Amino acid sequence: MFPGRPCHFLGKACTIYEFRPSTCKNYFCSWMLDSNKVFPEWFRPDLSGVILTHRDWQGGTYLEVREAGKEITPSVLSWIYEYGARHNMYLRVQVKGTWHSHGDQSFAESFNTEDR
Repeated sequence: MFPGRPCHFLGKACTIYEFRPSTCKNYFCSWMLDSNKVFPEWFRPDLSGVILTHRDWQGGTYLEVREAGKEITPSVLSWIYEYGARHNMYLRVQVKGTWHSHGDQSFAESFNTEDR
């Protein structure tokens, strides 16, 4: 419910699912929306510890990778960087709570104040 913090209603599953707020009802992570099965099963947020969101930026799309309750692991990070390279996709990745932008200079500069 709050960016960068795990939901306090989440145990092994959502404990208020039937009564969850609209923020939760209207959001679907990119792993859930992945009908082409680009992301492996182990990238499910509760297994990988990250939440993937495709976001719009200047007529294109970038992938935001947010830690979800634990630090990103090297295997997840490696897979994300390979995915970005294969798909020529810009990335914003949270590592140990700090944001890192990977793209051209204008992309990095657009997040300068947030990434520090």
